[in-house]
Amino acid sequence: MDWSSMEESVNTIEVLIPTAEARAKQIRMAERPADLDGKTVGFIWNRKPNGDLLLNHLEKFLKERYSLRDTLMRKKSLASSGASHELLEELSAKCDLVILAIGD
Repeated sequence: MDWSSMEESVNTIEVLIPTAEARAKQIRMAERPADLDGKTVGFIWNRKPNGDLLLNHLEKFLKERYSLRDTLMRKKSLASSGASHELLEELSAKCDLVILAIGD
């Protein structure tokens, strides 16, 4: 047995740093309409407490301020998951813009 190599490994500490380089993805923001008159506005509630209250107040405010064509209020199936593909498809087909609210 080679005691010198064993002694050397006992006195050596290897430090591992489990980090990765940050990956930033550049995305283009959706264009904003000049105004909301004649637009259909969709709302997605993530099902957290009070998010629905915020969206209801916002919907009322927008209806008072603009001549909206329509509004669609939808909710996710779970707060902890993303919106379903079907929900996103429906809103993108029917709405000019969509507002997402979280609660708590």
